[in-house]
Amino acid sequence: MTTPEPAAAAQEHVPPPPRQEVPWRLPDAVGVFLLVAVLVALAGQALLTVLPPETADTAFFPLSLGMLGLVTLAYVAVRYGRGGLLALGGERQFRPSDLMVGTLHGIVGFLVINVGFAALLAGITTLLGGEVPEVQEGLREVALETQVPALFVISAVAVAPLAEELFFRGMLFARLRDRLGRWPAIGLASILFSLAHYEVGNVQGSLYTFVVLFPFAMYLAWMFDRHRSIAVPMMMHAVFNAFGVAGILAGVA
Repeated sequence: MTTPEPAAAAQEHVPPPPRQEVPWRLPDAVGVFLLVAVLVALAGQALLTVLPPETADTAFFPLSLGMLGLVTLAYVAVRYGRGGLLALGGERQFRPSDLMVGTLHGIVGFLVINVGFAALLAGITTLLGGEVPEVQEGLREVALETQVPALFVISAVAVAPLAEELFFRGMLFARLRDRLGRWPAIGLASILFSLAHYEVGNVQGSLYTFVVLFPFAMYLAWMFDRHRSIAVPMMMHAVFNAFGVAGILAGVA
């Protein structure tokens, strides 16, 4: 029976390198969010002046998400260079296994949270005599009424995970973690991510959406922190959204 060489055995148990603090600060993240909000508002008004309302709604969804991702990348690249972009990606290089891990956990997240937890929440609401509100009505209308369903699918399954993970996990959560520690940062970043999905004019539906999205947002942040690669929560988010989009298009409540 052979024993592993000391060098090889030590290599197998090498702990990950200590986490480096990200170069940006909270005002940077706040500034990016506010800049995107202004650009999105201006873009929405511009679309309404040149396109019919239905077409403008369809185009606005990917445009607003794309702006969030592009502004986040551009700001970090210009202000902090290559080191900032590496920190935004999670400190280590992409590995193909990240996609497998993200896919598996995306399926688990959807089944546990968007099916099990949401169904439990709906059951409790009904049992207490309440009415389960319609959630994300605007998104459902865009999905079902658009003449370009492929654009909606690509936006939800590809653009949204890329853009939202770059900002909410890569930039915002990473900085909060340096300031507050892991779990307070996971909680606060997840609250802000869930609040960002508030739908004007649909308070009850937005509250319901918040309650369901919050645990998934925590799951995404925890996986990003654990694996140190933004590719993992991006893939989780993409899988989660893919099942949700399939349910909307299939007419599943």
